[in-house]
Amino acid sequence: MEIRRRRLDSLVLGLGLMILANSRPYEGFILGVIVIGLFLFRTRRLRQLVPAALLFAGGLMGTLYYFYRVTGSPLRMPSDLYGDQYAIVPLFVWQNLRPEPVFHNGAVRDAMRSCTADYERYGSVTGVVRTEAWKVASAANFFLGPLVVLPLLMLPWIIRSRKLRPLVLCCAGVFAGNAAVIPFEIHYAAPIACAVVALNTYCLRLLWIARRYGNPIGDYLVPAAPVMVLAMCIHSIVGPKLKSSLEERSATEARLRGLGGKHLVIVRYGNTHSPANEWVFNGPEIDSENVVWARDQGERNDELIRYYGDRAVWIAEADRQPATVVPVTGPTR
Repeated sequence: MEIRRRRLDSLVLGLGLMILANSRPYEGFILGVIVIGLFLFRTRRLRQLVPAALLFAGGLMGTLYYFYRVTGSPLRMPSDLYGDQYAIVPLFVWQNLRPEPVFHNGAVRDAMRSCTADYERYGSVTGVVRTEAWKVASAANFFLGPLVVLPLLMLPWIIRSRKLRPLVLCCAGVFAGNAAVIPFEIHYAAPIACAVVALNTYCLRLLWIARRYGNPIGDYLVPAAPVMVLAMCIHSIVGPKLKSSLEERSATEARLRGLGGKHLVIVRYGNTHSPANEWVFNGPEIDSENVVWARDQGERNDELIRYYGDRAVWIAEADRQPATVVPVTGPTR
């Protein structure tokens, strides 16, 4: 029974590593090295990792085949291909800015240029400190919200606890890795989500135990924690919501599909367009899609329209309130 349990744990580890390799490869690699290192340090039983290694190897073969089908090389990730085509700002702090490529669309150019602000923040010690503090605070606020105060209050006990040290090391390792990355989004910290929740839960336990020894803080904070979480959930459901223009994009696609036939939608953006409200994305087999989305290319629109000569052509003004989608009856310039 014990051997079966160990094999199952090893398979679960391999599955988790495979998921991380395909979702957050950089942060997942850091976390994987820490987890495997801790396991070997404590048990020194390399053989128990064989099921995990076999499962991970099988998934890796599928991933490399995917890379080959997309980029032409099993060793080149699609994100590398994207970076070579569009990116100006490098991934890591020790890299230099890339030469600006030729952009055929103003919205793409502006989005890429806006990332240079992240690069410039690393030009001074003050900028580095502020940026790294913002990364940690953003991730902590996203995962815990008001409850972020609990790990801070219990930090001395967390550090001294042997049970929690692996979780602390995992969190610290992933954040250290992200410190070297110029762009940052909340989901970059996704691999340590479970560790953060586990740390916070253990903090509640420590507070509840502390009340037995005359510390009244646990009497208030522990019952308040689930109340705060419930309040946050209720607010997210019934609170005011900002309507995204992407909802109009989905409604537009549904309406065009309902008309039947094939369609080409040329999307125009306003001067204050946000890259977060991107309308142009298509399926993997673009030419076979019933609705194809393309950015406004000015004079080059005619070339696109000729290529899709069998499609009804529409112009979408995505940044208008509300967005408008009208059929093309003349030149699109």
